Order: sequence, then C-alpha cells, then structure tokens
Amino acid sequence: MGSGGLEDMVSPQFARAPSFAIVMVEGDRIVGIDVVNNPYQIGGGGVGPMVAEMLAQRGVSVVIAGSIGPNAMAVLAQRGIAAFPAPPGSRVIDAVEVAARRKLKGD
Repeated sequence: MGSGGLEDMVSPQFARAPSFAIVMVEGDRIVGIDVVNNPYQIGGGGVGPMVAEMLAQRGVSVVIAGSIGPNAMAVLAQRGIAAFPAPPGSRVIDAVEVAARRKLKGD
C-alpha cells in the first residue's frame, strides 16, 4: 500500500497491490529494495497468476501478503516461491523480518 517502501503497509490482497517492494535480504540484513508498480492492479479477474509469474521472472523467492488467491498460490508453488501471510496493518519491514526468521528456521 502507499508508495511501496519499507515503511508502507503490506497489501491485504496480493494481486491487487498497487506495487511490490522487492527486498533483498542477506542473512539477517536488508541489503536492497526495488519498488515495482503492479501493471495488473486494475483489470479483470484472473490476474493473480500473472502477478505471480511476473514476480517469479524477477527472481523473487518469498511473497508476503494479507491474502493470496488459490490460482496465484498454485503458480507460486510451481515456481518454488514461499508464501507468508501478513497480519492486517503490518509494515513491509516488519513482515520481511518475520518472514526472514521463519525461512531461516525452515518454517
């Protein structure tokens, strides 16, 4: 939500997020961020798989969102991308830190 930085809120809906903060993490440190506008934010149904594929092509390995539809989830799983839920009102930075800890622990 918002302009897509680390201090913005995680979108409640994956495929309809206005932008994606692609956060590069090494160990327990954030080493970079790239904000990408979502070209599928407005449109008909079925955009979830297109968004999932777009992020896969950018090398994303983890997706964090409030809710991810089943078709998008299927594409993420096929591409080996982990998906983590974020509670409503979560800041991007907080959600990334939680997901990074969970991934390191193997959850």
